[in-house]
Amino acid sequence: MRIVATAVLVLVLLPSAPAARSEQARLDKAVDLLQQQSQTGKGEFIAFINAAGGAYSWVNTELETKEKGHRLFCPPPGTLLTSRDYAQIAVIEYKKGKNEYAQRTEYPLEVLSLALLRGLQDTFPCK
Repeated sequence: MRIVATAVLVLVLLPSAPAARSEQARLDKAVDLLQQQSQTGKGEFIAFINAAGGAYSWVNTELETKEKGHRLFCPPPGTLLTSRDYAQIAVIEYKKGKNEYAQRTEYPLEVLSLALLRGLQDTFPCK
């Protein structure tokens, strides 16, 4: 019985290892492109991350107004984040949780958008 359970476990886990490596490679390539594009300020990856960052900021403003101060993240007053800032925050967060993010199957930019949100929350925690 123990051998059967081990065999089933191996069969279940084996297919996921190459898939995880594949996702990891796709995400690593997306991170490289994002970093390259953040230097020039041009390209679809930096534009996407900038749009995600802008959307998170708008949500923050709406939450603050309608939810009596509850926000997703809390940058110091007057802080203006640029596309490069958003890219840097997303990349740092991605690298911290690389193994977790590699398990996600969404499009790489969607995963990096999640990393951006979590990174904004970590960089600018609300007290």
